[in-house]
This record gives sequence, structure tokens and C-alpha cells, in this order.
Amino acid sequence: MYLKNSVPHLTVENDPRGELRAHVALAISRVGDPEDINDIEVLMAADVQRIQLGLAARARREHTPLAEGSAMRYTNQYVQAIRHLKSESEGPFLAKLLPEPIFELEVAWALVAWAMTTDLPNTARIDSSATWTRNLEEIWQARSADGIKGFDESRRAEAVGYVRKHIVELLQSDGGVANEGSVIWRLKDLVRPLAILDGRNSSTLILDILASPLQTNGTLDGWKVLPTLEVLLFAGAILPNDKTYALVARYVEQLTSKWQSDNDLSLVGIALGVLPFVEDASAGIATLADYLDHIRMRSEGLRKVVKALGHSRREEAVDLLLSIVHADESIQRFGQEWLDAIAVLDNVRSREILLSVIDPTLPGIQGLNISKLDVVLAPRIAEAAQRHPAMKSRILALCDASLDHPRRELLSEVIVHLKDDKALLTSPQPAG
Repeated sequence: MYLKNSVPHLTVENDPRGELRAHVALAISRVGDPEDINDIEVLMAADVQRIQLGLAARARREHTPLAEGSAMRYTNQYVQAIRHLKSESEGPFLAKLLPEPIFELEVAWALVAWAMTTDLPNTARIDSSATWTRNLEEIWQARSADGIKGFDESRRAEAVGYVRKHIVELLQSDGGVANEGSVIWRLKDLVRPLAILDGRNSSTLILDILASPLQTNGTLDGWKVLPTLEVLLFAGAILPNDKTYALVARYVEQLTSKWQSDNDLSLVGIALGVLPFVEDASAGIATLADYLDHIRMRSEGLRKVVKALGHSRREEAVDLLLSIVHADESIQRFGQEWLDAIAVLDNVRSREILLSVIDPTLPGIQGLNISKLDVVLAPRIAEAAQRHPAMKSRILALCDASLDHPRRELLSEVIVHLKDDKALLTSPQPAG
């Protein structure tokens, strides 16, 4: 009761930075009841007033505590308090807060968390790492799933309605003005939570917003746009070639036409890594190959492209992977990622490439140092052989062949990884 009674006494005058209100909100959420969400609403409304009055004071060049405290934001703490109370009205309550620009992005993410039955990935909101820890096979799982996994469906549908409605209202209010301080900038932030909630069904709206240009030079919004394309893929969306090409071309051209920081250059890998998963993936891979013929990428970007090709499930990916390793002549720098990509493709040609490192009758991989990559090679070859009996038979037959020392050593490691008693009894013959 003491905490609740303090709410009306927290004024702009005695809390010009808003810190006390935020602490009281968190405290109420820890000891209060769900209906105390109304007190959180009062505190948030007062904080909005504090910020507005403070900004007006700064515009008048005042140097008061209120003016100086106007930069302080406690949105995250307020949203935490709302979520902790677990009120039955949490969804509609959050929706009421969306129109307030100070709260809108935190609230949109809170609606995602409210609708989810699992924890939101820690990296989902980080522009540079939105999908950093995710397995690309999740793209195919999302595409083949009957519904959208990881959500309470009724809450998800409700949250989608709230966020979409807010986005559409913002679009209608903008009047077409697009600069870095405009509604377009806010919209490019808001479409990522929508992509997680409803990437399949809302992809057209999201792509149109991502394509909206800023009236500035450079790649200021690249970290908002390109990771969101990846989020759409993980949500099961099928990206149309033309719209995706246009976005990729915009940022690749900006990033490769003049000097950029290493951080910004890593966007090139994100942009090109989307292409193997577009609607017409064969055409996407061909477009990717054309880019790689004309631009030079850092190893980090190539690793991302190589990984994407490996999970593309396309025959054409093998040719491009071979082209990458032949052109770059530095397989030792990202050899593990390259070999993983070949193994994941798991088609006839990719299995022949894996076999070539132990079978001298097959064309080898240019620049591959077996001794430095045997830790990766042996398990990948064995895993493929376990799935394909014909490949396993060829490997066992090599035990009777005359092999040089590196191949013989690697073959022995493969036999061990096969975990087959009969195979273990078969000893590779020494070199003749």
C-alpha cells in the first residue's frame, strides 16, 4: 500500500529525471497484484509528460534539472514491470501504449514476448546479430511447418493485429516524407517484431517498408533492413526475387563503392547470404555468383555466403562453392565452413567432393591441406557414409588401395568415426 500511495506524489518537480517513478513501477510489479497495472499506467503517463516538458525546456535553452533530465528514458523498466504483473489485460494494455513514440518499439517487442511460448532469442533485437546464433535449417523447418511455431496462437494473432494496425496508421500519417528522423525510420524498427510474429503473411508490407528510402547518403538503415530480411526467412517467408534483389543491390553498391568500416562491410555478407533462399533460388544463386565475380569480400562475409549456400538445398550451390574456393585460394581461412557447406548439401556431387580427399581417382580440391583439416573432414565423410551405403562401401574398398600417407591417415580416422565393428577390423594398406 505504501508504494501505491506514493504514486500521486511523484511529480515533475521532485523527479525530473524519472528515475524514482521507474523504480517504484518495478517495485510495485514485484510485490503487487495484476490489477496494479493501472498504477503503472499512471506512472508512464507522468513520465511522458516529464519528457515532453523537459524537451520543451531544452528547446528554450534552459539548464534546469528538468531540461537536463529529458534525455533519460526508462521504457525498458516500465515494460518489465508490465510483463512481471502478468495481468489478463496485458495484451490490450500494451496495445494502448503503441501510439506513444517514446514507448512504441519496446512495446512492440513486449507484445512479441507476450505471445511467445518460448523465450525470445537474446540476439533478435540486436541489429548486428538478429539471427547470429540460429541454424539455417530452421528456415526450411519454418517453411514446411503447418503453423507458426513457438507462439500461443490466439495471442500471436492478437499481437499481429495490434502491431500491424499501428504500422498502417503510421504509414498513413507520414505523408511520404522520408528522412532519418521521420516515421519511416521508426517503421523500419517496428517491422522486425512484426516479422517474428507474422513473417509469412506480412512479408509484402514488411518488404515495402524496408524498401522505403531515406533522404540521406550511406547505409544508415542497413543494419535495420538486412538483418530483418534474415528474420523473414527464419519466419518461413518466401522472399520474391525482384524486391530482394533491389534491396541487396542498394546496400551492396553503397558498401563497395567507397571506403566503409569493417562493421559496415559485414553487411555485405548478410545481404548476399539471403540470395540462395529467394523464391527462385537458382536465379538467386546465379545473381550471387555475379556479385562474387565483381566484388572482393572479407573472409567473414565469405563465411556467411558459404554457409548459406550449404543450406540452400540447390545443386547449383556446388559449382559456386567450388568457384569460391578456387578464386579465393584461401580455403585454409574458412575451410571448416566450406567443408561443412559441402557436407550439408548432401547431393551426389558434394559427396564426390568429400570422397576426393581420400580417393586418388577423383579430382581433388585445390589448395586443401588435409593435415590441417582432418579434424573436420573425417567426421563429415563418416556422417555422409552412414546415410549412404554406397558411399560407405567405396570407403571400405579404399582400405585395400595404395594411398599416400595423408590419405591413409585420414581414411583411418574416417573408419573410426564410422563406429562399425567390421569396418574397424579393416586396416588401410600402407603406401606402395
